[in-house]
Amino acid sequence: MASRELGPMERPLIDRILGYLNFSSGAPEPQFLAHLNHLFAEQTGPEPVWRPAVLALEAGLLELSSRSSTFSNVVQAHSVLRLLREGLLPAYREFHADLLFHQTEEVLFGAFFVGRACEAILQQGGPWDESERIIAGALTRLNDYIDTVRSQPWRRVDTSRIPKSGCARCPCTLKALVWRVADIMPR
Repeated sequence: MASRELGPMERPLIDRILGYLNFSSGAPEPQFLAHLNHLFAEQTGPEPVWRPAVLALEAGLLELSSRSSTFSNVVQAHSVLRLLREGLLPAYREFHADLLFHQTEEVLFGAFFVGRACEAILQQGGPWDESERIIAGALTRLNDYIDTVRSQPWRRVDTSRIPKSGCARCPCTLKALVWRVADIMPR
């Protein structure tokens, strides 16, 4: 699959995302999620939006490493993107196949979920060639959810707050639902 040329508005955005992926230890960073959300909003095409977004990041990483000495070693960012694309997202889908079989990749793998998945991979730390360890640890991290009714771990679902302003490429009906649910949920 050929990657498209990066637009002038995307380049600084991609550079910031790649900076996080290459130098972070996976600490939650709202700006990273906001940048990823903007990148997802810029993607077009028939395939699930996460795929061209990851391809844009991979292409941007090659370009950035050739023009910036700060990015002369991009092993971490390259590994995170590879593990995300080839390992964690397929593993998450397989793990939850019994519950989420009817959901499309477009619905499951939005910008905020992909961001949390990147954080989970980064939190596993290197060495980055230990794919099985990293994917298993990241999957456990994504699935670690506390059931607030029973106050017990429930290791089947990841939740992530969605800003009331909405998220990239959400149908208007979904945004309205998110806003209504956010209004009635206890803080």
